[in-house]
Amino acid sequence: MKRIFFFSFLILTLGIGCTRVPESSVPMVVTTIVPLTSITQNLLAGVADVKTILPAAAEPHEVVLSTRELQILQDADLILTWGLGLDDWATRATAATESRAPKLVATTYLNLPAGTDDPHAWLSPQRMLQIVSGLEAGLVRQFPDERERIYANTIEYREKMARLNSDFHSLAELPNRDIVTLHDAFNYLALDYNLRIVATIRDLPEDNPSPADIARVITILKKYPNAALFGESEIHPAILETIARDTGRTVYTLDPLEIADAQPDTYLATMEKNLASLQQALRNAQ
Repeated sequence: MKRIFFFSFLILTLGIGCTRVPESSVPMVVTTIVPLTSITQNLLAGVADVKTILPAAAEPHEVVLSTRELQILQDADLILTWGLGLDDWATRATAATESRAPKLVATTYLNLPAGTDDPHAWLSPQRMLQIVSGLEAGLVRQFPDERERIYANTIEYREKMARLNSDFHSLAELPNRDIVTLHDAFNYLALDYNLRIVATIRDLPEDNPSPADIARVITILKKYPNAALFGESEIHPAILETIARDTGRTVYTLDPLEIADAQPDTYLATMEKNLASLQQALRNAQ
């Protein structure tokens, strides 16, 4: 979680002035992760150009910014970060530029215990509802002339998020709610919707599970015969198939929303797919 690599300060100082982003009358809001980009695009529809500086196909724990991405960061009118240590690389990058843009940190709108360092709150629509409400107030302060549009956008998006949250709460009605996940990203999801994570294969998705990790998970799955096994698209498929074969399980998919094309419908659509996967897996496993 804390392994963040940032090697772009030299590039910044040598080349950033040569790659200026064309100026526009539309405010530019820069974000750091896919879920935050997606919800902000909805709240600021018709108000600002919202873009992420997360490079394509990069996952947010390890980020190296290009010269152009650093220039976008410097030229931003507002910078939205996630916080909880996930995107410290963006904070460092901003400090190294000449940016004077105001900054909002999304997770400051969550009521979390002191010392919390798990950043994956976006995987709970219940938590994202809190962030949407907090961002509404923060964005109105930054764009007061557009307050009515922001209010209207937020009402519409909050209604969609509330429906999604209600649908996720229906998981509590299932008799079996035991799951095994590939990496340590779904704790908020489990806490808010009464799921029980009986095992996690690795802390980070890119870590290679050791034989001991695999043996441990197989032992736990045999202890919990109804636990549903979840992987993530294209990550360690052979290892997951080994675990599934040795335990008689089917591998289902949960998308952690760390690598995706950030569009206005990305967050809701992906979480709806996650809900459908959970419903299918838990019903089939009971």
